[in-house]
Amino acid sequence: MKKLIENALASNDHAAIGDELPYKLQMATAALLVYAAKADGIFSEDELSTVMRTLAKEFKHPDTYSAEMIEVAIYLHESQKRITDFIRLLNQSLVQDQKDHLFALVAKVIRSDGRVSVAETILAGDLAKSFGMTD
Repeated sequence: MKKLIENALASNDHAAIGDELPYKLQMATAALLVYAAKADGIFSEDELSTVMRTLAKEFKHPDTYSAEMIEVAIYLHESQKRITDFIRLLNQSLVQDQKDHLFALVAKVIRSDGRVSVAETILAGDLAKSFGMTD
């Protein structure tokens, strides 16, 4: 799984998720990134900053809008069922290149604090399996 994470971080040829996505899919992406950032039980400043920059870049939002999305995503994070539903929605709505790109964004977030925990590795493995990726 660590190899898959490293490969995702090294590759730049994935299709962007895109600012044309409906709000529901943008929110699902934000929730997934926050979920990844909190997977090890710690939502570090580095992870918060990475999530904020990622949302702003991917969806071409101002930082204030990205911050609001993160606040909603933190609230939504409290329900595992919601996260599962968001992953299912993303899986059904995105093409494979977009899923690969989203996985790379998740990998970037979980690596942003300088380490990858066991919980983060498990999350990455579950997401890769859900997205039809192989190690």
